[in-house]
Amino acid sequence: MSSSNINNTFQSEGDLSRFSGANNDTLIMLYFTASWCGPCQKIKPFIKQKQEEYKNVCFSTIDVDDDDYQDMCNDFSISAMPTFVFYKNRSELDKVVGGDEAKIETLLKTHK
Repeated sequence: MSSSNINNTFQSEGDLSRFSGANNDTLIMLYFTASWCGPCQKIKPFIKQKQEEYKNVCFSTIDVDDDDYQDMCNDFSISAMPTFVFYKNRSELDKVVGGDEAKIETLLKTHK
């Protein structure tokens, strides 16, 4: 299942900034995850549901163990998973460390 609001091509903050600049007022939610992370796996169904619910939000899943995404992890100082970064108009708006579904939902509603 592939939705048009899923973009997993950001490999650095520069990539993200260029996309954000070309798509003004589009909220981007970066989901930093790992296959070995229990809380990351637990929240996956919730994130899939939000992708369906918030079609105007760009969701990007970033595997912290994938060498292609190390620049992104460093750019956003990722030290724990899951971490969710909310980004819009070339700026970081909010960050959630951990699988707090209520907080993620609130930030999606606030920033969409």
